[in-house]
Amino acid sequence: MGTKAKRPSPKSAPPAAGKAASPRSSRTLLWRLGLAGAALLLLVVAWQVVGPAYNGSVAALASTVTPAPMRVVADDTHFVLEYDQGTAAKPFRARLNALAFDGGLLLVLAIVCATPGMSWRRRAAWAGGAVGVFALAHAVTLLLFALLYKGEVESGQLLLESMLPMVPLLYVALPALLLLAWFWRRWTPLFRDTRAER
Repeated sequence: MGTKAKRPSPKSAPPAAGKAASPRSSRTLLWRLGLAGAALLLLVVAWQVVGPAYNGSVAALASTVTPAPMRVVADDTHFVLEYDQGTAAKPFRARLNALAFDGGLLLVLAIVCATPGMSWRRRAAWAGGAVGVFALAHAVTLLLFALLYKGEVESGQLLLESMLPMVPLLYVALPALLLLAWFWRRWTPLFRDTRAER
């Protein structure tokens, strides 16, 4: 009487494709988002000290290429466009909210601090690059506004006022989206792992 062939012991089936994500990836994603929010709050506080120096440097950069009699200066919370003909008359002035200029930069810096898969040295390097890109973009935007305000004072037409509805697009949304698109790519694995767990 022949012996029966032994059946191989059952083994657990391999995980289905797309289900092999780490069970901690959702918590990691939430941790990174929380870290970005905390970094943003800290940056907002620190910007009370650092912001005036940054805004002053941007205003000085813009003012070097702004044609006379225009100049760009900065106080604690605003950029000021001045049209000064050098007479006894009070110069014409327009004020732009500097905090709105800086919002996009602070958001990008917060995302850099919380980006996974990067050393702090690389984060610092990319943060410095972001500051440089935003400083240049802000200076160019201030130059554009100064030219519009100069034309407004000399012609009497409301050239600067007609541009104000586009201000968020010029100095917040566009540069922030361009930079965040690159940083967001480094978060893709976390989102992919989270979707794979479902």
